[in-house]
Amino acid sequence: MADLDKYHVKRSTNPVNHIYMFHAINSTHLQYNQGAFDHYDTIFCVGQHHIEEIRKTEELYNLSPKELIEVGYSWLEDIESNYQQKLSNENKILIAPSWNDGNILESCLDTILEKLLPLQYEIVVRPHPEFIKRQGNRVKEIKQQYDGNPNFFLETESTSSKNILESTLLITDWSGIAIEFAWGMLKPVIYIDTPKKVHNPEYKKIGIKPLEDRIRNINGTVLELSDCVNIDIEIKKVLQNKEKNKETLTKLRNENIFNWGQSSEMGANYIIKYCNDN
Repeated sequence: MADLDKYHVKRSTNPVNHIYMFHAINSTHLQYNQGAFDHYDTIFCVGQHHIEEIRKTEELYNLSPKELIEVGYSWLEDIESNYQQKLSNENKILIAPSWNDGNILESCLDTILEKLLPLQYEIVVRPHPEFIKRQGNRVKEIKQQYDGNPNFFLETESTSSKNILESTLLITDWSGIAIEFAWGMLKPVIYIDTPKKVHNPEYKKIGIKPLEDRIRNINGTVLELSDCVNIDIEIKKVLQNKEKNKETLTKLRNENIFNWGQSSEMGANYIIKYCNDN
């Protein structure tokens, strides 16, 4: 949980170590609020980008230095492990946008579905939980409009990973699921270039390009909104090259994730040692 001590959830009054563990690989300074991690004592960092961003933030805002631990990202390892036990459905495509203004569900979903549903793809639309909470009426509209199509499925249960594991391709915008999908299973991603998801208006002051922005054109294929009318053609191209791109995705993962295959152990070892020493 980011934003500790900024809203209703406060730091403990006891002398304890407040540890933050990331629920996404994304950078710390674009899609999180300013000061989201300022009141934690220790951060379990996913990769070197987190260390560089947090240190730069501390310097910029004159903050006390936190203890930054090179841990990694166990959820990504779990995705890979679970994926090895499943087969992808070559005709299943997952549409999983973020929830910021102008996301896929608000801007171009109809265009995408108009092109793909007649082609006999099984299309799973997975709204972000925050979008369901904030834009429930839009979710109902989507369900009413497409529920009669046998190739359409609306997934509102975000705790299930079944469709993530089974889908052969992901269509998203600025959601962190893009990196997990690509690096956890080495499967292709198409980004729709909707307005950037910015929760920290001062992110440029850090002087570091956010990871999700920096790798975007390497991690997947980026389509302008106006090009969604050709998304069926782009999907065919992407799927034809998916085996060639696995090496690129593996390289990206290795360059940006700490302790691949050992992240849980690294985090647990830190906690055990801290408890023993204190």
